[in-house]
Amino acid sequence: MESVPSDRLLTLRGTLKRIGNFDSSTFEGRLIFQKTVYFLQVFKFDFGYKFNWYVYGPYSKELADDGFSITDTNSSKEIKFVNDDFEKRFSVLLAFLGSRKNDPKWLELLASIDFLTRSYPNKNKVDILNIIKTKQTYFTETEFNEAYKYLQNLGILQM
Repeated sequence: MESVPSDRLLTLRGTLKRIGNFDSSTFEGRLIFQKTVYFLQVFKFDFGYKFNWYVYGPYSKELADDGFSITDTNSSKEIKFVNDDFEKRFSVLLAFLGSRKNDPKWLELLASIDFLTRSYPNKNKVDILNIIKTKQTYFTETEFNEAYKYLQNLGILQM
């Protein structure tokens, strides 16, 4: 993975401002924050956070701590990556997040499927659903299938 510029928090703040979905004042906002940064790393923006399987899907304690220190992105400048490859990947990420970039449950489900698929490459779709249902009992099989198909159609599950 390529690394983002050296000042991680400054870069993270500017990147989040550009995405436009950062809000640390609510639980839902912090959930969106975790999943957005998770997907930034999936799209090869290496902020160096390590994620573990938790109640609401992939979670990074270090990222949570950094999120509380950021508090808001209004005073930040938007990041423009000097590397054309970064800009292209960022555009693809924005398209991937799309109109549901502020939907915490959608992002939680997408990130959970992706994280578990990467963590357990020998598990099949039904196995992944069963793992999710052990902690996230509120997701229906229909929602799971929609999210799985979305990730599969965009090629995210193979990244």
